[in-house]
Amino acid sequence: MDPGLLPETLMSLLKTSQPPAVVDVRKRPAFAADPAMLPGAVWRDPHAVERWAAELPSGCSVVVYCVHGHEVSRGLRDALRRRGVMAGIIEGGIEGWREAGGPVVAAQEGDGR
Repeated sequence: MDPGLLPETLMSLLKTSQPPAVVDVRKRPAFAADPAMLPGAVWRDPHAVERWAAELPSGCSVVVYCVHGHEVSRGLRDALRRRGVMAGIIEGGIEGWREAGGPVVAAQEGDGR
């Protein structure tokens, strides 16, 4: 099984000149219950990957996350990779990110598609 990025590793990558795109793929009820996101992340419906995957910047790497970094984010990572996107996940999801001291921000109007 392909392990995810440690939150601390992603924190470092986000400070580079070419950070990965970060996509929140929590299911809509989980996102609505906790609308905090990683800074710079966008929320995308995990059930509509075929629609939004084409909107991803060409040639960039993408990190997806769900609540705990299990089925949802792993399934989306695999779906994106099948489409040729360099995709990874955050180990532990947004909860692992928080536990590692990663910052979160409130979702803005329009973040949920």
